[in-house]
Parts: sequence; structure tokens; C-alpha cells
Amino acid sequence: MLSCDRGRLSRVGGLVAIPDGPIRLRLDVDGDRLGFAFGSAAEGPLTAWSSFLDAGILSDDHAAEERDGVPQLWGFTGAFLGLWAQDLTEGRAFVDVDSATYRER
Repeated sequence: MLSCDRGRLSRVGGLVAIPDGPIRLRLDVDGDRLGFAFGSAAEGPLTAWSSFLDAGILSDDHAAEERDGVPQLWGFTGAFLGLWAQDLTEGRAFVDVDSATYRER
């Protein structure tokens, strides 16, 4: 998992083995903590990622920067929930999303 904070990219946790074939992903938002889990598409328990991410960086207060009272970075328009994938192998791999569900707890 990768995280980007003010343009600085960092790896979060270690590498994990993703099962072959269709998978399920889950994002849990608990206050300022983001937790992730994954597993095979078949029903069953999901494996939690080893690390949590700080949701506090998803705000204008964190993203905006000033130097001597002059804005350097304006931040952004807010946090959005969405699906995104990137092929870091340059092998032109793709993601085919069958469905997405949002549930408030």
C-alpha cells in the first residue's frame, strides 16, 4: 500500500500476497483512522492490512502550506471515496471492478 502526503510517496506496511483471481477489498473509516482488508472473492474472512493510515491528512488544514503568510499550496476540495488502481509493473495490467458498496455503520 502506498500513501502520498504533500507529494511525498511512502510505502505503508510490508508487501502482501494477494490471492489469484477475483478479490474483495474493504476500507474501514474509524474517526481519523483508515483500515484496509482484503481476501478472495469467495465469502469468508478478510485479512487486515498490517497498518492503518491517518485520515487527518485528508483535509485542507493539513494540505495547505504557507511561508511567511504567503500560500504555497492551496490544499484540495475535500476527501472523496473512490476506486483507483495503478500498474506499477508497466505491464499494462488492469482492474475490472464488478461492484462497489458503501455502508455507513
